Amino acid sequence: MLFGENSVLALYKIDKERKDLKKEIENLKESNQKLQKEYFSLKQLEPKDN
Repeated sequence: MLFGENSVLALYKIDKERKDLKKEIENLKESNQKLQKEYFSLKQLEPKDN
């Protein structure tokens, strides 16, 4: 056997962590997009300086 049981478990754990991080990144990107939209909407309401 090339890999021991611990190696397989470690690979599984790393793969799951990678998938979880990828999902978190997507969630953060969506959140960032919504916050940017809100920010620019609020920015338009500010009085303009001369």
